Amino acid sequence: MYGDKCYDIWVTLGYAFFSEHFSNTYLKIMEDEFVLPETANKFWADIQDEHLEELYMYAKRVDSNIIYEFDSLEELREFDTKYLYDSGSEIMNKLCKLLAVHENGIIGIESLRKIKPSLFKFRCKGDTYICDVAPGEDEKIYYHGRAFYMCNNAMDGIRLYKMEKNIVLRGDNKMDICAELEKAYELSKDFKEYHARTLPLCAAENIISPFANLPLAFGFQERYIMNNTYSFNMDDNFIGCEKLFPYYQMISDSCERIFGAKYTDPRPFTGMQTLDMITKTICKPGDRMMILDKEHGGHASVKPVVERLGVEVFSAPYNLDEFDLDYDLANKMIRDKGIGYVLLAPSDLIRVLDVEKLDTTNCVLLWDASQVLGLIAAGLVPNPLRTMKNIIMFGGTHKTFPGPASGLIMTNEKYLHDMMEKSINPKYLRNSQMHQKICLLFSLLEFEEFGDKYMSHMVHCANYLGKKLCDYGFDIANWHGQISSTHQIFIRCSKEEMDTIYDNAYKCEVTLNKKHKALFLGYGIRLGTQEIARYDWNDEALDRCAYVVKELANPNINTKEILDIVHSLPVKIVHYTFPEKVYKRFDTLMRR
Repeated sequence: MYGDKCYDIWVTLGYAFFSEHFSNTYLKIMEDEFVLPETANKFWADIQDEHLEELYMYAKRVDSNIIYEFDSLEELREFDTKYLYDSGSEIMNKLCKLLAVHENGIIGIESLRKIKPSLFKFRCKGDTYICDVAPGEDEKIYYHGRAFYMCNNAMDGIRLYKMEKNIVLRGDNKMDICAELEKAYELSKDFKEYHARTLPLCAAENIISPFANLPLAFGFQERYIMNNTYSFNMDDNFIGCEKLFPYYQMISDSCERIFGAKYTDPRPFTGMQTLDMITKTICKPGDRMMILDKEHGGHASVKPVVERLGVEVFSAPYNLDEFDLDYDLANKMIRDKGIGYVLLAPSDLIRVLDVEKLDTTNCVLLWDASQVLGLIAAGLVPNPLRTMKNIIMFGGTHKTFPGPASGLIMTNEKYLHDMMEKSINPKYLRNSQMHQKICLLFSLLEFEEFGDKYMSHMVHCANYLGKKLCDYGFDIANWHGQISSTHQIFIRCSKEEMDTIYDNAYKCEVTLNKKHKALFLGYGIRLGTQEIARYDWNDEALDRCAYVVKELANPNINTKEILDIVHSLPVKIVHYTFPEKVYKRFDTLMRR
């Protein structure tokens, strides 16, 4: 027996002498068992004990303090002090020369064979060292929360590492890193494979091209730049930021070409943060604001965001039949109630709000165009920035506009621009995450070249798919016979049918979302075509999509049949982007 079991009993310890008969028998056993996984951590005596009937041994019993076992030089030094001064070890002799000490100056020797068989630790002259007698290329060794840095002195294959006393790490890492990496790999693999299989009809998500994703790998995210295009000051910045500034200028130039914006701010991270930044910088407690209710498609976060600033909120009058505001009544409310701000942030919309009908003579329009930014950029719907006074147009850049999850603020009013420009950074935002901004620039350049065709196909997909669903008997929202001027389709239905569609969509790997609001006359399903349009799916593919959605409403759906259809849809290849040769030219930068 070994270890904790060895108390008040006789144990096998010390030398063993093998006879020829014993050796031959034992070798045959070892030949059979050596390759077994369970044998790897056994002692030779464990094998012996398991085969005592085949082997013969006898024990010579002696008193304590007759036989000693030494597992290390340190144990031998404790037993016999002469080994403190002369161990006869060639390694110790070399260490003495390297450190200019006698052997008794090297103390606390401890094997680190569990880390690496050639390592041991010791103390000398108040310092702690690790010695490697079979050194590799490591310049640092970490052990028990301490960092050991390679010393300059070395000799004949011996390398020393000295503990840095000023560094204390977090100690032993008990985590199984291999298991955690495997878990992260499996999650990532599942995510990639899932989205490769799904039928993407979620109106809130889009796909960006490999070209627009390139800047994520260029190292921009580690770098800082303070201010924006219009307030840049080298004295307030970090050296090296001048390499980032031209990108901001290119973003501003592109937005002026696409949107007619004199002032552009791409610093916010998301559409919601953009809204938050704008209201923080231009509104004050006691201001009055008209917003689009969530019942009428407005973003649910708007009201709590502005109310926390002490802003008094009024609901914009809405015409459910027209899917638009009642502008006569809205303008009357603005005048009568002294409303200073109109914040319209539609999340659900099949018809783009005709905001140019608002009278902004004595108020400011905050137009959250997240859902329609691509349509405005392509010229398929009116751009109020070009025609209205006192307007800030802003939004997230990953809905109909196929960019990264970032934010964008644009205005042509200098007084509004000045209020935001000097407050957003550095008061409310420090690192603007330049990798996002340069992804946005790449997306803007790509959109200038291909955006009009992409947006045209997206709107076609929405109306074609909506018409097919009408033919299947769904109640598809429309105004004057038009199903959509955006990427969205509204299916109006009972709560039971909504839940059936949603539950079956989950099982059949179709991404969409359900709605409960007046805009859907109670309950419904919202579909979006921006992602399938990016894959340039044709009408035949849309026919199959329509059939899938029809079957989702079937309580007795054949899940396997629908999954087979979903998985047989066209391959998801991003279109409306630059050709491979353009991508490869930039991609080579990542490998330098």
